Amino acid sequence: MRIGRILDSEGYEWLEAPLPPEDLAGHRKLVQALDVPIAIGEAMRSIYEFQPWLESESLEITQPDVVRMGLTAARKLAALAEARRIPVAPHVGVCTAIGMAATWQFAASIPNFLIQEYQFELLQTANGILKSPLTTDSGELKVPTDPGLGIEVDEEKLSSITADLWSISI
Repeated sequence: MRIGRILDSEGYEWLEAPLPPEDLAGHRKLVQALDVPIAIGEAMRSIYEFQPWLESESLEITQPDVVRMGLTAARKLAALAEARRIPVAPHVGVCTAIGMAATWQFAASIPNFLIQEYQFELLQTANGILKSPLTTDSGELKVPTDPGLGIEVDEEKLSSITADLWSISI
């Protein structure tokens, strides 16, 4: 609560996951007491896990992780959040280029998109297996426009970095 009040006074955009992820009641108290919006979601895996949070108004920004939930579930969650006028700030943890591209496509497709989490080093690693890299311009992520997720994996590059770790037989 003390940290939240400091963030209120400093005009922060949100407070992310301030309590253990299972503490719905505690988050609800923070939502009621603070001006800084409370953002929750990276630990959740389904719309069913988000449902009690939405119904009890225990979050003010949803942070679905597309890699963990899948595109369909993330889109359903975004629609539920939109009906409650709740913005979506997709979470991106450690993921592949495919997961990153899927998240960017998801973010571009929802009307209640707020902001996209971005990790420069993760993007560099992800781009290491793509034929054309995911790009940014002046702080904006450029959503690929090619078919599907907009990316093409370079199978030769992927094989060169995974051959020592896995063997795939067909």
